[in-house]
Amino acid sequence: MKISGKLKIIGDISIDYGTKDIIDQSKFKKLVKFGPVKLDYSDDKFIDKDRYGKLKSISGNNEKINVSVL
Repeated sequence: MKISGKLKIIGDISIDYGTKDIIDQSKFKKLVKFGPVKLDYSDDKFIDKDRYGKLKSISGNNEKINVSVL
């Protein structure tokens, strides 16, 4: 799959984006991995529909890469 117009790598840090998934569309076209850091999005569109698709958690931060929300 080719994703045009989005960063895929910065130096030795790979960047991944969510693909179209019939089961979970909450991550579609969103940043899901930045090096070792993984970003998770709320995927409950029935009970908590206001948070659906919004950032839920960030895991994998380390001394080299630290992703945070402003």
